Amino acid sequence: MAGLTLGEALQKSANFFDQRGCESPRLSAELLLAHVLQTDRLHLYMEYSRPLTERETDAYREMVRRRGQGEPVAYLLGRKEFFSLDFEVDSSVLIPRPETEVLVQVALEVLNIRESAPVTVWDIGTGSGAIAVSLAVHKRNARIVASDISPKALECARRNSARHEVLDRVQFFCADLDQSTPGTEEEETLRRVLADGFDVIVSNPPYVRSGEIETLQREIRDWEPRAALDGGKDGLDVVRRIFAQAGRYLRPTGAMVLELGEGQAKALTEQIGREWVLETRQDFSGRDRVIVARIGSVV
Repeated sequence: MAGLTLGEALQKSANFFDQRGCESPRLSAELLLAHVLQTDRLHLYMEYSRPLTERETDAYREMVRRRGQGEPVAYLLGRKEFFSLDFEVDSSVLIPRPETEVLVQVALEVLNIRESAPVTVWDIGTGSGAIAVSLAVHKRNARIVASDISPKALECARRNSARHEVLDRVQFFCADLDQSTPGTEEEETLRRVLADGFDVIVSNPPYVRSGEIETLQREIRDWEPRAALDGGKDGLDVVRRIFAQAGRYLRPTGAMVLELGEGQAKALTEQIGREWVLETRQDFSGRDRVIVARIGSVV
């Protein structure tokens, strides 16, 4: 790659990615080269005939090598756009996806019924904080509790909260649903916070069926955190726990907004009985993706 122009480097790396079965080979090549050159994709074409320097070549070659091994572009860049906001991401968190934007939009619709009244939200399994931070940015009268079992994920989420200047309205807890480390000050604080109840509980939980993990794209299967993907035999292990453990903290007029896999809403409806009433929302591809669950007596 040494001595190549920007255009030649792009073409060569795109061909390499295509041969290695990487998703969106040309786009990957452009994003990585723009990152190395600290510019945007448009300027790559404005300088299409400029030769790469030795330093640029070495840096780009390393990016290309890692992408060729399947490492996701978002991890290589260290960021991902979600709900028109820029989020830091690393290998401790799932990469935010467009279909999860539907969850945020539905949650905002539910919250906006309250208009200017203060509202409280619990984001379970916050990961990068993409959902919690997006809600906080777009709903200024909301206070968010964001929990995750992974300390590293929470560090990433805190940085994203600070980046978007909502750290004063997002409270983080290292917890497995409503259980934090026994005997700690955090456990006591979490217990008090949860006792106040929530207007909306949101979550993008692990919902991939265990037997389907190996069929996922290698960028997901080999690089993203398995614990944030694997939902057990039918994909609903964590979802059932959310209803059983977190549902008790939902206020009578509140709603849970959860992302699920295709076909899981029907299965869940059959399992949770008449206590809950579920409404299904579709993603941009027309697949059932988000459920809104309310306590049956208020619907």
